[in-house]
Amino acid sequence: MKRAILLVCIFGLLSFTMVIAWAQGAKSRYKVVEVSNGGSIVGYVKFVGDIPQVEPLKISKDQHICGSAKTSEAYIVSPETKGLKNVVIRISNIRRGKKLEYTTKDKKTLTLDSNIELHQEGCVYIPHVQAAFLGTQADIINDDEVLHNVHSYSKGRRPYFRWSPKSTLFNFAQPLKGQKVPVELNTKGVIGIKCDVHPWMESYVYVADHPYFDITGADGQYRITNIPPGEYRLEAWHERLSTLKKTGIVVKAGEETKVDFKLKPVEE
Repeated sequence: MKRAILLVCIFGLLSFTMVIAWAQGAKSRYKVVEVSNGGSIVGYVKFVGDIPQVEPLKISKDQHICGSAKTSEAYIVSPETKGLKNVVIRISNIRRGKKLEYTTKDKKTLTLDSNIELHQEGCVYIPHVQAAFLGTQADIINDDEVLHNVHSYSKGRRPYFRWSPKSTLFNFAQPLKGQKVPVELNTKGVIGIKCDVHPWMESYVYVADHPYFDITGADGQYRITNIPPGEYRLEAWHERLSTLKKTGIVVKAGEETKVDFKLKPVEE
């Protein structure tokens, strides 16, 4: 038993070394300039059709730590607005503008000096979806008295996730409660994170190379502010639905442009 624990710890150390080796300084081409009297894009992301009835996640092992069932966070839809939570909205064709700063729905401010945290608690990743800036750090923390194995994948150019070993970004074991592994986020776009020990565990991080994005809240609303006047393209991404794009979005100085998205299930 002691030998098994030692081997797991050695594997975790080797994996941590691989994480550090993987993190080779990515750079953004985005340029910070003064934006005076910028405009805004606001709107809702709404689910089209019947809201999927998501079955509780089946807990197949370590039930003394993980419990017997978990609620899926794949579809969180407001009954009042039919707005969908955890959708990433981004401007895809902007290269200059306001400083790299983002305020989350719970009023936390992210900058290039901010680290994010991803917790494994009760065999669930918390938070389920979050954002960070390119080149910043994620501290991945095991809050459980059980072995987790953190395995991250890049989405690449696909509209939604395929968990393919070929797209692995990092992969390491966390056998100890309280163990924290820092990872530098050097792949822009959405990255997915799973646990190879507990397959129901999933989380997503949007790694941004500019500040013109938002993640929808519980009512499905988003707001992107202080945008230089111009014509833009918008993208909306959700973990289980198709990626939508809208072009020709005109932003005028000091004005608010309303753009709603309607998302539907992916036809595979």
